[in-house]
Amino acid sequence: MRALPPLALLAIASIASFPTAADAQSALERGYLFKPPAATITLFGGFAQASASSDIFAQSFDELTLGRQDFAGSDRGVDVAITLNGRTDIVFSVAGNSVRRRSAFRDWVDQDGRDIEQTTRFSRTPIGIGARYYLRDRGRMIGSRAWIPTRLLPYVGASVGGMRYRFVQYGDFIDPGTLDVFRDEFKAEGVAMFGQASAGAAWSIIPEMQLVGDLRYTYARGSLGRDFAGFDRIDLSGLTTAVGLAIRF
Repeated sequence: MRALPPLALLAIASIASFPTAADAQSALERGYLFKPPAATITLFGGFAQASASSDIFAQSFDELTLGRQDFAGSDRGVDVAITLNGRTDIVFSVAGNSVRRRSAFRDWVDQDGRDIEQTTRFSRTPIGIGARYYLRDRGRMIGSRAWIPTRLLPYVGASVGGMRYRFVQYGDFIDPGTLDVFRDEFKAEGVAMFGQASAGAAWSIIPEMQLVGDLRYTYARGSLGRDFAGFDRIDLSGLTTAVGLAIRF
C-alpha cells in the first residue's frame, strides 16, 4: 500500500483535532464547553423605583395627587460583558425606564367644581461602562478541551456613564398670585453623569446560558432648566431590581 504524503497526514491530524458536531452535542449533554467564554450578552427586564427626593418631586407630592410610588415602573436593557481575566469583566450597559401619570390638584377645583388635571412624564436612559467582579471562579478547565462552568456565580460591580433624562408636566395649573387656572407645559431634559453600584448572581441553566438576578443603585442629579426656575437639581437616582437571560460566547 502506498504511503500517504506528509501534507495529507498533517491535514488528517488537524481535522481530527477540531471539535465535531458530535463533540459539541456531547459537550452540551455533559455540561461543559470547549473553552472559557470570551463575552456574555444579557437581556434583562425588571422594576425601577426612582428615589424622587428633590424639591420638584416634593412640590408635586404636596400639591398634586402624586406619590413616590407613581415614579416606579418597568425597566429593560442589555449588558455586554467582555472577559478581562478569570474573575473580572468589562461591561457596557444601556437601560431605560419611563412613567406617565395623570394627577389633579389636591386642594383646588375649577369654577365648575371639576378637578384641575395635568400629566407628568419622567424617563431615564443610562448608558454606562464599568467592571464586574465574580466572587468565585466562573469555571474550571478539565484537561485541554473541557471547561466546566460554576453553577451559581455571585458578583459585584460598579459603573459610570451618562443618563439621558426628561421630566415633563403638562395640563392645567393654578397661578399662585391670581389663583387663575391656565394651561401650559413645563419641560426639563438633558444628560447627567451617573455612578452605579450593583450586586447579583448568575445561575447556569446550560453551559451557554445563565439566568441572572441583579440589584442596582444609581446616583445622578440633573439640571431642571428655566421652565422650573428656582428649584434645585432634579433627583435622577433610584434602585432597580431585574432578572435576565445571559448568553455566553
